[in-house]
Amino acid sequence: MIDMHPLTHALEEAWRTVTMAGVIGDPIAQSLSPAIHNYWCNRAGIEGVYLPIRVSDTQTDFDLALDGLRQIGFAGVNVTMPHKARAFGVGTQTDTTSKLIKASNTLTFTQGGIEGANTDGYGFAAALRAQCREHHSATPSRALILGAGSAASAVGVGLLTAGVKTIIVTNRTCAKAEVLASLLTQQDDQASIRVVQWQDREHIEADLVVNATSLGMRNKPPLSFEFGAVPGTAIAADIVYDPLETPFLRRAGARGLHTFNGLHMLVHQAVPGHHRWFGIEQAFDDDLYAHLLLTIEGTAKTGPFVIGLTGSIGMGKTTVAQMALEAGVPVWDADAAVHRLYGKNGRGAGALKAVFPGAVGTTGVDRTKLAALVLGNPKKMRQLEAIIHPLVAVDRALFLREVERQGFARCLLDIPLLFEGEFAASCDQTIVVSADAAVQRERVLARPGMSAAKFEAILAKQMPDAEKRARADHVIRTDCTLAETRAALLCVLSGTKDLATR
Repeated sequence: MIDMHPLTHALEEAWRTVTMAGVIGDPIAQSLSPAIHNYWCNRAGIEGVYLPIRVSDTQTDFDLALDGLRQIGFAGVNVTMPHKARAFGVGTQTDTTSKLIKASNTLTFTQGGIEGANTDGYGFAAALRAQCREHHSATPSRALILGAGSAASAVGVGLLTAGVKTIIVTNRTCAKAEVLASLLTQQDDQASIRVVQWQDREHIEADLVVNATSLGMRNKPPLSFEFGAVPGTAIAADIVYDPLETPFLRRAGARGLHTFNGLHMLVHQAVPGHHRWFGIEQAFDDDLYAHLLLTIEGTAKTGPFVIGLTGSIGMGKTTVAQMALEAGVPVWDADAAVHRLYGKNGRGAGALKAVFPGAVGTTGVDRTKLAALVLGNPKKMRQLEAIIHPLVAVDRALFLREVERQGFARCLLDIPLLFEGEFAASCDQTIVVSADAAVQRERVLARPGMSAAKFEAILAKQMPDAEKRARADHVIRTDCTLAETRAALLCVLSGTKDLATR
């Protein structure tokens, strides 16, 4: 483990005041919600961290994730596919949209339990109002919704909230459109809600047309709609934001219509959750929009140059990380982070005491006792992971934020499962330390309490060295002199051609 002494105190202080939130779903890596909420936190000077958290599509993993996040002190989470319907089933629902469509996308953890809400309807209404203000136009009086799924339901509620009194619903499966129309009528019996056949969708004279389907999304077929019947003053909206300009919006723009994409709805729906969790009323503006465009393009990177470091057991990863620290490069050590979290005053020890009381004593977590409780018990292992994995991710995020605040140009993340855990995607470059297999074996077997059988068992659980080297940007050999290893590392850190070979 590496002592990152220069940043330890700052990290400890950050843990005392940090507010944590996130988004859960599967897949989750593509979510723009972290970019939105972390941008707002940074702009407001809030010690807040918002994380993407992958939770697989099972009720058990969903329940374990919520229990774990509550235990470690998360303020709440957004919920995306495939868990929105499950989220409706927990806690108390606080808004009309979630009750209407039986799906929640925002959960707030309170002392009394969980409060659920669906802010998608609010988000669409707020986006529509903002567009009308910006272009000095009246609220549309007649809207056509294309689609009848949960997103279309939220759009329908948003339209009613915004004051649209005539809504036409169409869907490829007409029965689903009928269900949605009935739900919206229950919501506002003074509004005019009706259904048209899908093949008649292009003959409706609406002054707002909303694509609430997934058609036009990247890797999906486009939505066919020609806008021949709509007036030139109409608005076309798409809930899709990948790509930002769908074929649907492109055709609307060619017709001279005002358009807006799903990014507007996404940001506006994030406002209530951010206020609940971080205590600040935020807003959609040009600076945030520009930041999100850069994020989508992959050019929004700020802060230090991040290098991920990994290597199999006995390859010399700890030695190389120590060399980086001696060279003045801050190092975050995943194993050291777990030790801190398991310590007497660590956030992990407090959370684990409620779940594994027998493994936590006056000095923190007893790792031997904890291992005895979870090994061979998949559910208990998932309970442990639901607590410790988000905490480690928060610790890493706080480290990166502090490194940026202190003006370091680069930093090193020492992560044993850099490739297995898909952490490499968040690094600018990756290093794998490697040595001849015979050298590796000799080093490991020299460790106290190590046996050949134990060594082989550890190797069997790790990604093969050859595969790690194939994935890495740089390979640093450690079966040479320390001076040669250090020279290779310094070349990588300085940005010059590395001395290592594959």
